[in-house]
Amino acid sequence: MTDPLDILAMRRAVQESAEVEVQLSNKRDCGPLLAVLARARTDAAIAIAKLADVDPEQPKEIRKLQNDVRRFRDLVAWLAKITADGFDADALLAEMDAEDHEELISMIAGDHVRDDSNEGAPPYAS
Repeated sequence: MTDPLDILAMRRAVQESAEVEVQLSNKRDCGPLLAVLARARTDAAIAIAKLADVDPEQPKEIRKLQNDVRRFRDLVAWLAKITADGFDADALLAEMDAEDHEELISMIAGDHVRDDSNEGAPPYAS
């Protein structure tokens, strides 16, 4: 049996992944996630263009432009990870559900062996 907190965390990962997918796929209604990504992408494109012409003696400006590019790259990577983690958690939860169903079917069919060696003993006498 998996820890209930792990199951809750997996369900949360599935939910977050689904929410990200909905926001990214809804091109008609530009939600906050798409707006942030669009702004970060624009800033990254401008920064890449400026990097070609920036004075190499201005490391602060170079770092700022690099950070603009990294910000977009990191946002995309985080969204990809959230989505992938959700898919993985969903597959694991489905596998766990299938195992639980198989165990229940085995118990109903009488295939499950019960240990009755303590039959009649108090529950704490194990």
